[in-house]
Amino acid sequence: MKKYTKKLLTFMLALTLTCTTFVGCMGEDMDYADDYKNSSSSQSNSITENKPFSEAPTAPSIPYEPYEDSFDKPADKDVPDKNPGNITDGYPNSENSSSTSEKYKDNMNPVEPKVESKNTISTDFSEIGALDKKEYNWGPGGPVDDLNRSCGAVQYNNKFKDYDAYFIGQDNKNIYLTFDEGYEFGITDDFLDILKEKNVKATFFLTYDFAKREHELIKRMIDEGHTLGNHSKTHKNYSTLTPVQVAEDAMFMQDYIEDNFNYTMKYFRCPSGNFNEQTLGTLKKLGFKSIFWSFAYKDWLTDKQPNPKESLEKLKKSLCVGNIYLLHAVSETNLKILPDFIDYARQEGYTFASLDELNLNENKENK
Repeated sequence: MKKYTKKLLTFMLALTLTCTTFVGCMGEDMDYADDYKNSSSSQSNSITENKPFSEAPTAPSIPYEPYEDSFDKPADKDVPDKNPGNITDGYPNSENSSSTSEKYKDNMNPVEPKVESKNTISTDFSEIGALDKKEYNWGPGGPVDDLNRSCGAVQYNNKFKDYDAYFIGQDNKNIYLTFDEGYEFGITDDFLDILKEKNVKATFFLTYDFAKREHELIKRMIDEGHTLGNHSKTHKNYSTLTPVQVAEDAMFMQDYIEDNFNYTMKYFRCPSGNFNEQTLGTLKKLGFKSIFWSFAYKDWLTDKQPNPKESLEKLKKSLCVGNIYLLHAVSETNLKILPDFIDYARQEGYTFASLDELNLNENKENK
């Protein structure tokens, strides 16, 4: 991510002319689970449950956003904005999740970013306020094309490519393994062990709640050649934030990782897939590529884990050129099936590639 020449305050003042009044989101440490407290409990998973590993810590019990398990339902090909299903990350209340990270707590001396980002901005952002505020709630599903790709992902690639937003990769046999890390459930080390054994590099999208508690895990990710992605400070619905609030939230997390790990993140994943054009425009101006996904499934409910056999079959059936897999590293099912899926994908001729190899311009017509 490039270094800028004016302070973040310049960005805020420019946007004031066209955006709503800024309400700061960087003062006290905010709990991104607050957004979920008034939402309904998620629907039950329709597939067989597995009991959690006995040695895994218990996930905090908090409400989750409603979830429509509809990845296999038809979607409107002509109107991809009508999302057939929305992945929500279901992250726990950070106040309650501290028990999952005690083994690293004593070794942490994190550097907290100041309110004003140390990264600077040289571009005029005032035009962002004129972009569309229409909310998009991304969750892949519905029909696939003759290459087995999500039609919605291909359509969104075309629609939002000018904002460096990626919903699926280019037309080659590269596929991309990404994990969202909202909190630690005690098994990320096991995922890293599998990736190391299989020589696969993945991208881990981190929230601030995870990052501030799991320094040793993050160091291991970096040391073993994985990519870190920015998944926000507060895990709020970015389509409801002004461009100024988006910048504040994203850059707080950016500064935290740079200050504590000397690592600059280039990729951003919008929490729960919520965004609008102002969101994407702001993130691009900040130097990020927005990474969504073309495969995800309901894997994050730790007490309602999907059946491993059925889940592995889902991953296998979804294989296609450029597929971006979103998995959650709190899932014991994912832990069980990941080695077999990696082996199967390679047998089918696919390569697990780095996000650095994503390039929408390589496909002159992504259709």
